[in-house]
Amino acid sequence: VVDKINCLNLSTITVANLGDMIAGNIHLPIRLNSRIDIITQLIQVAELLAEFLNLLSQYVTVKYISGIDNHSRVSSNKQDSLESENLYRIIDWYLEARVPHIEFLSNKLDCKDIAEREILKHKIGFIHGHKDGQTKIIEKINSFTGSKFDLICSAHYHHFSSKEEYDTISIANGSLMGIDEYAYDLRLRAKPSQTLIEISRDNVVESIHKINLD
Repeated sequence: VVDKINCLNLSTITVANLGDMIAGNIHLPIRLNSRIDIITQLIQVAELLAEFLNLLSQYVTVKYISGIDNHSRVSSNKQDSLESENLYRIIDWYLEARVPHIEFLSNKLDCKDIAEREILKHKIGFIHGHKDGQTKIIEKINSFTGSKFDLICSAHYHHFSSKEEYDTISIANGSLMGIDEYAYDLRLRAKPSQTLIEISRDNVVESIHKINLD
């Protein structure tokens, strides 16, 4: 990422935490394969994110935004789970105390799981994506929010993808870990990756950089 910052001459990076940073209490195979209890995961992930944000802030202005995911919910039964009872909130609370010199962006929408911000006058939506799927995410999010997004960034499916329709671009981020056993049982495969999107005043997506991590 630092190499890309220097190469592209970037001045500001918005880090979008799109979720699934911990393997929570949602599927038994995930819990068994994690080998690390949820609280320890929470502590370690929060500190790793703090170190990452601190490092980036040495090179550029850093902003941070996040939203609700499904792996971090407290209850394994999603029907019995409140959106606000989500462990990601503890990570964000920790980061605000640990990395106070970066800007934490609030959500402009009332939806807890869809974050909206403007970057260089482009309207961008940040969403985990577990409620939407990738085939109709543009149509569903624009219709549900009553808003016209220039870019929708999502995650959840553990692999990179992109599409464009209705003058909206959708980019799904890859996964830091690739796939887990649950995804493997669904015959899904992907290499670990993250996505860096260059945004200019003229283009909401000037370039896309898929950073492979294996």
